[in-house]
Order: sequence, then C-alpha cells, then structure tokens
Amino acid sequence: MADSPYQRRLGLSRLDALNPLLKGARSELLELWSDLTAARYAELFLVPGTPPVDLAFDDTLGHYLQVKDPPVPLAVHVGTVQSALRLSADDVTAILADAGTTLEAAVLDMATVSLLHRYGVLARGLRMPVADMIVLRQLSGLDPFAPPPPGPVTTEAQDQTHTTATFVEAVLAVRDGGVAVAEVDYLLRHRYDPAGPYLTAAEAPLALVRSLDAEILRISTEHADPTEPSLVTDEDLRAKMALVLPVDVVETFFGMWTGTISNLPPSTTVEWKCIKRQEANYPATADQWGPDPNISFTTPATGSGGTTNGGF
Repeated sequence: MADSPYQRRLGLSRLDALNPLLKGARSELLELWSDLTAARYAELFLVPGTPPVDLAFDDTLGHYLQVKDPPVPLAVHVGTVQSALRLSADDVTAILADAGTTLEAAVLDMATVSLLHRYGVLARGLRMPVADMIVLRQLSGLDPFAPPPPGPVTTEAQDQTHTTATFVEAVLAVRDGGVAVAEVDYLLRHRYDPAGPYLTAAEAPLALVRSLDAEILRISTEHADPTEPSLVTDEDLRAKMALVLPVDVVETFFGMWTGTISNLPPSTTVEWKCIKRQEANYPATADQWGPDPNISFTTPATGSGGTTNGGF
C-alpha cells in the first residue's frame, strides 16, 4: 500500500482508525485500495470442493486471470465470481454501473474481480447492502477505493486512506441516525423506486396546486392594491392590518399614526410633554424636551377624553 516508512506509518494509522468502525478482519481492509494478491485470490477462488474449481480461474504458474486474446467475458463466469465474493447478481450489476461499465462489457481479469471484491468488503464492513453503500458514495462524492499515491503524501487530497475513513464515518452517521438511505436519496436527488413508497410523494400534487391557485386569486382580488392610495381611510388601513397583525399591535400603530392614545384608565391624571428627537448626530446632539411644567390631562370616567395639545 505504501513504499516509504512515512507512507507505511500513515497507512497503519488509517487502519487503526478504520478497524473499530468496520466489521471484518484488519488484513481484509488492505484490499480496499489494491488488487487481490495471488494468495488471497487463491483463498477465494481455488478452494477444492463441490462444485469443482472453474478452470478459467486456475493457472498452474499462478498467473491468475491474465487478460487473454480474445478477452473472456465476465458474464460467462459471473456465477463463480458471485459465489466466491458473496455477491448477488444485483450487487454485481450495481458495482459495475458505479464503475462506469456493464456486465456485458466487463472482462474476466484480476482488476475486475478485485473491484467487485473491494465493494463487497466495504459493504459487509459497514453492514449495509451494496446498493445503499453505492448511493451514499455517489451522494458524498468521495471515492473510498482510490489507491494511495506512489510517492510521499504531501497534501490532504493525496491522503486517500483518510478519504476512506471520512466516507466510512459519514456512512455510519447516516446509518446510526435512523435515516433510510432511500429517504436520503429521495430528498437529495429525487430518486425513488417507481414501485416504492415515494411514488405518491413524487407525483405532482395537482389538486393542491389548483386549490392554492384559486385561493391566491381570491385574495389578490379581495385585497387588490388601491388605484388611488389617497382615498384609503384610516378604517380601511385598520381593517387590512387586522388581517395579519394582533389587535394590540394595530392599536399601538394607530395611536402613533393618529396621535391617539387608547385604553387609558378612567378618571386618571396623565402628564406628558413634547420632545424633539435629533435623528442626525445622535446622541452627540441631545433630544430637546418641551418647557416645564408637564402638560396635564385628566381622563373622563367614560368615553373619549377629547384632545390635549402641547408645543415649544
């Protein structure tokens, strides 16, 4: 996986981080970033038993799955590959599609078998279906299988094993968060199974759209902008504001708008005075208060108290 001592130490540190997160043997994790070794290949494909070993996978000199002329199609021996790698037919199809090829186009060689194997290893380690892992890989934009560079790692982008660890942590966060991968895929990419539960949600809600259109038209008609704003009375404005604002807010606004104070207690003396607020250069320039004494006003026992005036 790495040539220099630094590379080896970095790789080991990533393995230490991944090992407790993924189910499976530590040695198997190395296969996420490299092709199968001859020894590991033999463990998977050259096990004596029933059915007997497929001769297409054996070689007396140990030169396993070298590309022949003409190439051997993967489809011809895909059953053996599925059995050895513990993958379903759908798994193989999904992995090849994620890699940009198809079962019909893929050839039987070490690179293809290793590709299928590493997807299976990571999916089993994450304890999730291969298809779900592929969805999260596509959504994350991370490639957990990219091999480390041959030279020293000098940038974060070159630290491919760190990318794998980041991907694994993201997948576990989704899995442990109780969110189904199908839900994430539907929410972020609007992709869904045509026979699944999101078909109804994905269909255009035409009845709701028509109802909203009718209501928007009614509101715009009943509350159209006045053709002559100067003809709008205070009562008109009060009625419109009451549709969207609490009553106390409307009354407070109109008290300021008209200079009227409402809801004062009866038979009560109220003192007040005028103030000129300095909007420019405030507070360096102080407000100017009206002259003493305060203006005094006594509210009536019932009804409106009339008006009271002040000035400078």
